[in-house]
Order: sequence, then C-alpha cells, then structure tokens
Amino acid sequence: MPNYNHLKPNGLQCPSCFSRNSDYCDSQGRTVQCRGTEDQCVDMTFDMSLYGLPNQRITVQGCANKALCFYPMGKSYLGNGLLQFDIFSKYCQSVKGSSKQPETKG
Repeated sequence: MPNYNHLKPNGLQCPSCFSRNSDYCDSQGRTVQCRGTEDQCVDMTFDMSLYGLPNQRITVQGCANKALCFYPMGKSYLGNGLLQFDIFSKYCQSVKGSSKQPETKG
C-alpha cells in the first residue's frame, strides 16, 4: 500500500468533515483534494474500538476509492481483533455525478 502523501492529487474534491460521538458532521463548505484513484465522495458513520477501550462513534465525509464504497456493512476486525469497526451507514457518490445508493445497517 503506497504512502498516502506520495499519491498525487487527481483534481477532484469532496466535502470534508469529522465528528466524534455523533451520527452527523457538517462540512460547512470545507473540501478535501482527492488523490490517486479516489473518485468517490463518502459519508460514513461507524463505531470504532481499540482493545480494552470504549466504543467511539465516528462520522466522516471525504474522498474514497471504489474499494471503500464496496466494503461490507457491519463489523470488521483488524490487528488480530485489537481494532474493531462496525459500519452503520455509508453513502458514496461519484465525484463525476453518478451515485450509489446509501446503505444502512439494520
């Protein structure tokens, strides 16, 4: 996996925000420059927990590639279970205009 800083900006932009312990974040007009193969804007809410620490609800908007947009809803474990993600909602839209329907868990 390449270092993110080595990926060149591709001329596309998406709304950008981050919120902790909330199901909502507002970009307030802020954008982020997409890089490399990122051609999707994503709005996603998930719970994240590190081994032994309480869950945190995270909501983000930003650039993504198609792999993230097709990542399955629900729980995923990384690092032999030390890091857990539980994706509750995910909406991806092509920066160029075509869209993928929102997904929600439940």
